[in-house]
Amino acid sequence: MRKIGFVIILLLCASKIYGQVITGEIIDGISKKRIAYSYIHDNISEVNVVSDKEGKFIFDTKGQDVVLMFDHISYKCKIENINCPIKDTSIIVVLDEKFISLDGAEVVEHVPLIKTSESYSNISVDKDIIEDKIATSLVSVLEEVPGVTVSSEYFSPIVLRGLKGKRLLITKDGNRRMGNYSSGFMGQSVNIYDLAKVEVIKGPASVIYGPGAIGGIINLKSTYPFFNPGFTGRVLSSYGFNNNEHSCMAGMNWALMDHAVSFSCRYRNADDYINGAGEKADYSRYKDKDVRLMYSKVFDNVQFTAESELHLGGPWGRPKGFSGTDYIKLTNDNDNTWHSAITAIWNPTKKLKRLEASVYFDLEEREQIKDSFDKGSGLLSYREDISYKNYYCGWRELNVIELFENTELKVGTDGVLFRIESPTNETDYFLDTEIHNKVTKNAGVFMAGVYAEAEHYSINEKIKLRAGLRFDFSNVNEGSVHDTTLTTGRNSDVYSWSGTSSFVYKLKSNISSSLQIARSCRLPDAREMFIVTSNTDGMIYGNPNLNPEYGLNIDAGLRGKLLKSTFDFSLFCNFFNDFISLDYWTDSGKKGINYTYVKY
Repeated sequence: MRKIGFVIILLLCASKIYGQVITGEIIDGISKKRIAYSYIHDNISEVNVVSDKEGKFIFDTKGQDVVLMFDHISYKCKIENINCPIKDTSIIVVLDEKFISLDGAEVVEHVPLIKTSESYSNISVDKDIIEDKIATSLVSVLEEVPGVTVSSEYFSPIVLRGLKGKRLLITKDGNRRMGNYSSGFMGQSVNIYDLAKVEVIKGPASVIYGPGAIGGIINLKSTYPFFNPGFTGRVLSSYGFNNNEHSCMAGMNWALMDHAVSFSCRYRNADDYINGAGEKADYSRYKDKDVRLMYSKVFDNVQFTAESELHLGGPWGRPKGFSGTDYIKLTNDNDNTWHSAITAIWNPTKKLKRLEASVYFDLEEREQIKDSFDKGSGLLSYREDISYKNYYCGWRELNVIELFENTELKVGTDGVLFRIESPTNETDYFLDTEIHNKVTKNAGVFMAGVYAEAEHYSINEKIKLRAGLRFDFSNVNEGSVHDTTLTTGRNSDVYSWSGTSSFVYKLKSNISSSLQIARSCRLPDAREMFIVTSNTDGMIYGNPNLNPEYGLNIDAGLRGKLLKSTFDFSLFCNFFNDFISLDYWTDSGKKGINYTYVKY
């Protein structure tokens, strides 16, 4: 199947100055005819316009820098940075066809969409890179991003700048994603082919995004439904020889000028993974199905979007050796997730530039079976069967206000309610015993925060200053069963704060240096309290300490463009206080374990 690559040639033509409004027309690179109904999107303000039937468009920058993307279903596209103030605002955009034939050979020009910010590293992996790689999961999308570490092929924790799990926040369109894995949300339920891009923000961002964003943010950006007017569709299919993976995805989109409907589905199945040594790996099977439906409506300058996603995962497994030993195997019979969200975006006036509000709900269930085998005989000696069930719901509200001509203020609030249960059955086949571990249904955490962040530009735009502050409240509830001596667990209120400040100096028009100092935090939640990890020596349990963990980050950077290359150099360090770690018991009968034993 042909892959889609995009490229545009942007020609700036000297003309009459129109203030800060960009006008132009989009034409075919070969026929020179105007291209009707092309899609123009600003990656910074999220403002979208569509060219008219004559290929003409008008885009109001409101005096701010814009990152415009011109796209049409039959042509290539590229993100282009346009800095304000603008001298010449009349633009001719020349789009080339997606495929060019040279003596019977097809040449596809691919432009990786990497965007850097002046204050911090921000890398975007575009949907076309995902399709070109034939990526299998979120970790395979990110494996080539500098600073990201992947430890295994499929279900793998995502590590950014050496931090993972609850010190790295993963969001979907800005909304927090959580999960029932001890390593945090790993993206195993994400259909990556439904994404427009994956944004990787390196460095602490707790002020805007909340607790957990110590190492950075990975934001999953949904495909914009107004990409192409009318009815469009696509089918993707692939087959992998090294793991017998066959996958197929189909999607369709119907869009008019004021409303759009998108539907997509995917099926994937793989087994018998062949490793680098040519050996077949046991327990390497994975299978999943995805369905997504989205509706979007535009009312004047308000965009309303509702989406619902269903992921049916499993069975999937990890081959022996995943935990450092050849005598532990793990399978998940099911790994299902239902995600839904409603979002409204309003761009009312020049003073209140943007108002964004969303609510979301996620329901998850997973059954995990971990088998341990005797080293001498090779027989199954121990089995741990855990049924994870959790749900969470949350909200997010953001206001972008222009206080003065060169000063912008972001204020907002967000929060989440998380609840989990994980009843466990453990069987010792050699001792012929079985243990049933009860975990309360009331285990969970509630987090809510308010924040404000101001950004100021000097008149000549040589200097930019940014400062922000956030306060969070959290309630951690251990539920009705805490250990073998208590019947009621702790219910504790926790307060914390985060802050950030940065200084940016433009050395040249396209090269900037920066210094950022930030205090970020993460709060203990029920995943740390109730998810258990076992090894050959005993059991590891979440630390029951309820104090917040703080990280102090210092980041110095040099970023920009030189000739045709984009560069981003960073020197950073993290200092942690009140580090939330793990407690370890060699004897599973000791006091402090959060379940009760019942022998059969």
